[in-house]
Amino acid sequence: MPIVVRLLLRRLKLTLGGGSNVPSPKATEVRHMMKKLLIGLAALGVFSLASSALAQNIPCFKPQGGASFVAGSGCIFDGGGQVDVFVLDADNDTTISAPTDDQIDIEISGADDFTFTANDFDVLAGSTLSLAGTAITASAAEINQAADNSANVEIVIATNIISAAESGKTFFLTAATEFVSTLPAPATGLRYKFIISAAPSGADYTIVTTASANIMNISITAITAGDAGELGQGQDVITFVGSGAPGPSIVGDWVECISDATSWFCFGTESIDTGITTGQTG
Repeated sequence: MPIVVRLLLRRLKLTLGGGSNVPSPKATEVRHMMKKLLIGLAALGVFSLASSALAQNIPCFKPQGGASFVAGSGCIFDGGGQVDVFVLDADNDTTISAPTDDQIDIEISGADDFTFTANDFDVLAGSTLSLAGTAITASAAEINQAADNSANVEIVIATNIISAAESGKTFFLTAATEFVSTLPAPATGLRYKFIISAAPSGADYTIVTTASANIMNISITAITAGDAGELGQGQDVITFVGSGAPGPSIVGDWVECISDATSWFCFGTESIDTGITTGQTG
């Protein structure tokens, strides 16, 4: 540190020290000493002082009751891209800094928990976002899937191998040539809905399990008077029947499947007797 800055610091300490034999400093004296000190620090690259602040004799930091200070007009603090520039707690492990260009890091208890970049706030791995004290435990993908209505719908026109990441989706089955929809391996909470938006003609839409596992438990309600609907346990395929008998399935028929981690529980509605059937392929 240059000798002039050390001398200014020493003089400022004596000026502010007080005591029974030392009169309290005047505000103008403190301001004058602070200005000289900050000019010296600016020469070291610690502060960047706007010329207007110096010309108007405006201090960079003004007393704001007790031991707190507020930044004066026209004053800029330059952290110079250093790590842990602002240390906020007694043991020096909670900080704010910007060592990476265009990014602000928030460190708490010695670890970066949050970062800010342009138009983005990121909760880092291992950290938690809470609302009113309740932690949000859903993943970003799960939140997007639940909240983004447009992402929750898919118009399907060909064979569809469904992933776990698509849980919550509604699939509208629409094709001139029908196809197979394959469920993923069961996992807790997975849920999918299938709706006929183009009636099958000459062939069938089918929903099958992965590897033809016989793990579907099915209950289909019929709206036709006298139709008992469809029941099946330990099944591996649900069929929306094409033209002819039995059935057929028509626009608006639907099935929804939910997993408990080991099986699929499927239910739905058919408009015509045996328009939806169940079975085992293996």
